[in-house]
Amino acid sequence: MPPDEDRPASPLSVLLGAQGRDATGIVFVSTSDHRQVRIALDSGRIVHVGFGYRRGRSAAQFAASANGVSATFSPGQVELVDDDLPPERALLASLVPMLSGGARGAVSEETPNEHPPAPASEPTRPPTKPAAPRSIDRARIAQIRSVLIEYVGPIAEVLIDEQLAAGVHDLDTLVERLAEQIGSARPAQAFRDAISKRRR
Repeated sequence: MPPDEDRPASPLSVLLGAQGRDATGIVFVSTSDHRQVRIALDSGRIVHVGFGYRRGRSAAQFAASANGVSATFSPGQVELVDDDLPPERALLASLVPMLSGGARGAVSEETPNEHPPAPASEPTRPPTKPAAPRSIDRARIAQIRSVLIEYVGPIAEVLIDEQLAAGVHDLDTLVERLAEQIGSARPAQAFRDAISKRRR
């Protein structure tokens, strides 16, 4: 099912679209609790994250526990640059759940008027890369990854790993869920078509 042209783009799609254009400006993400996450880009690279009065690594940690519901991109010069942000791939991986509308993990620091989610009842384990499911072979996943990178950049691997970790074991479902992350209808359909051609 192709994405709806009238449906607003997800926060993740807005960020990936701006990164894909090597844009400079700020992605403003509205959260489900009516707050705002600011993600500044310089030539497509994340150089600043702001959430409330926080900025940098601390803002990224708190933002990761929010639920993004909508986003806009405002092009323009970026004045704020954080020198304590984690490497871009790790930063994107931590923000993807929030940008997709489903926060993952809780922050440990509490401040007045901010109540992060309660810790999970299971002990926290270090993140591990999910094993490829038996029904989708590794070669096919590598093909999908190489095509998806053309549409979303280096976050492609993170998006695929999240879908596999979520239990997607069917190639068609994986392709469809990844296409939904691309955002706009034409590129999403082009991604589906490229995968379809490679499957023949």
